[in-house]
Amino acid sequence: PWKVIYVEFFDAKAEAIKKEKYLKTGIGREFIKNLILNN
Repeated sequence: PWKVIYVEFFDAKAEAIKKEKYLKTGIGREFIKNLILNN
């Protein structure tokens, strides 16, 4: 089963898209990796 480790809410769709693009960068992938390793 999956476990939710991170949730983020946005007021505007544009903000969510900006965050999604960030998470797909090298730095963003490191952020995700750290979330997974620390949970």
